[in-house]
Amino acid sequence: MIKVLFVCHANFCRSPMAEGIFNMKIEQAGLSDMIWADSAGISSIFAGSPPHKGTLEILASLGINYEGVSRPFTRKDFQDFDYILAMDTSNLRAIRSLAPADNKARIAMLMDYASGATQRDLEDPCFTERFHHVYRLIDDATDGLLLTIRMENELV
Repeated sequence: MIKVLFVCHANFCRSPMAEGIFNMKIEQAGLSDMIWADSAGISSIFAGSPPHKGTLEILASLGINYEGVSRPFTRKDFQDFDYILAMDTSNLRAIRSLAPADNKARIAMLMDYASGATQRDLEDPCFTERFHHVYRLIDDATDGLLLTIRMENELV
């Protein structure tokens, strides 16, 4: 099983949106028995809380019934996940600062997988309220991520 973890600041807007969208794409591709995704936050400020209503509205509009709750990123995640994807450079720095010397997980920015991306940081819609804009960016980046994972792991 290939495991993917999406990480943002509080696991409240961007990372649960990416998790829901990516798991939907995995299911549509018939790869649910080979790839699985989760999400976490650098901060535990919203631990145990459902995502922001804007994120839930986007996911519901896609037919995704998201029932996950916010959880903090932990050192154990380096052992449990193959791909750890940060939503912005601040998250990336925090993840890398916690990485053990023997880390095997691929740590990257989600937007590195977007087609023709002009930005690496994915804005936080918790502050901007631009949930649809963030959805479009995540949708594009998760397409590229799924393609990369399929090619790297020779999944049909």
